[in-house]
Amino acid sequence: MKYQIIALFAVIILVLSCTSSSKSTVLEGAGATFPYPLYAEMFQEYFELTGIEINYQPIGSGAGIKKFLKKQVDFGASDIYLSDDTIRKSEINILHIPICLGAVALSYNLPVSDTLNLSPQVISQIYRQEITAWNDPLLAALNPGVDLPDWDIVPLHRSDASGTTFIFTEYLTQSDPEWRDRIGSGQKVEWTEGIAVKGNQGLADKISETEGALGYLEYNYALSKNLKVAKVLNRSGNYIFPEIENVIASAQVDIPEDSRIILTNTEIAEGYPLSGFSWLLIYEDLDFLSNKAKAYNLVNLIWWMTHEGQEISSKSHYGLLPEIMKIHTEKFLKKIKYNNEFIIK
Repeated sequence: MKYQIIALFAVIILVLSCTSSSKSTVLEGAGATFPYPLYAEMFQEYFELTGIEINYQPIGSGAGIKKFLKKQVDFGASDIYLSDDTIRKSEINILHIPICLGAVALSYNLPVSDTLNLSPQVISQIYRQEITAWNDPLLAALNPGVDLPDWDIVPLHRSDASGTTFIFTEYLTQSDPEWRDRIGSGQKVEWTEGIAVKGNQGLADKISETEGALGYLEYNYALSKNLKVAKVLNRSGNYIFPEIENVIASAQVDIPEDSRIILTNTEIAEGYPLSGFSWLLIYEDLDFLSNKAKAYNLVNLIWWMTHEGQEISSKSHYGLLPEIMKIHTEKFLKKIKYNNEFIIK
């Protein structure tokens, strides 16, 4: 289905007489693999609508942030927001534009038909090698009646700096004091055990081919490989599956004006505790871009992604943005300039 963008172009002044034609402009971005299945669909749809090509490199949040801060790409993408210190050190103000909500799933390769329950304490002990077998009594207690095999657990984790890792480790940090004190949260942490794998797709492939594997990855990647997915304990004491309505429920909280917020370990009864936003990173002043057409096309793209493009999110197992975030996003986009001229007037 083609989405109408007439209203968008009515509020954004497009300068078509720039050095480069808007139809031939290529936009460059890099970062998170977490939202890549959605971004791939959005960028293809936008290309069909406008002729604007988006060359997006799904290299992980950490690598994408580095490229963005060096101005090697037009925009970055991350599942972890930049720190106040990083923003202060930037010579140009950085805006976080939320695009979607997503879930980090716990997937496993076991010959069981039941959906497993996992608590943060048990997950923590697995990744710290204190629980090493699938039929451990602690796992059995969470899953009464499930015939757990006497198999070794093979914990998998990301090798690259990753927003997915941040969401996973932040959930454990908030939920389990042992994890907080020994490992903590971050895009990369010092893992005590486990097999390191690059990217969400790499995790999905490795889980699929490894008997006894347990790994964390964005939910769409688990779906694409038909992987088994666990229910995870939230702060309200409920085991929750990463269905989209449960992800959306986790965002029913007060959203700060800068849109930088952590949703892990939600208190909302039906909320999935490993949920998070994914952002595009864009500079408030776009003078570093090669021409005016590229600046206008970049803002047009982001407006479309946060408005008409949201319809794609709902069809792709990602959560729609809360309305308050759309309001914040419109304010952000109206701040962006090129050559001291506001792009949206």
